[in-house]
Amino acid sequence: MSEIELYGYGESVASNMARVALSEKNISYKYNLLYLESKGEHLSKDYKKLNPILKKFDAVIWLAALVGDGACAINPALTHEINAETVKNLTKNFKGNIIFLSTCSVY
Repeated sequence: MSEIELYGYGESVASNMARVALSEKNISYKYNLLYLESKGEHLSKDYKKLNPILKKFDAVIWLAALVGDGACAINPALTHEINAETVKNLTKNFKGNIIFLSTCSVY
């Protein structure tokens, strides 16, 4: 099995749950901490910077999303960029397995 790398930030529930699950199964991984709030990385379109490193991996678990109807309604264009364009970029530039977890609001 190839080495697992996680990219996340401290306040991410999904990132923390992934780390807990891997630790409970005694699966080693490399954690790459992103400083979203302090450096504003979450407000840029720099997600394409991931493209060159994608070839190192055979699978990606995609957890990036803006969720909640209220939050998404604040800036629909940003919501579309984060929730649709990033996944489109991933499917276009990554040939391995993609695990996509939906956090869609259902009422």
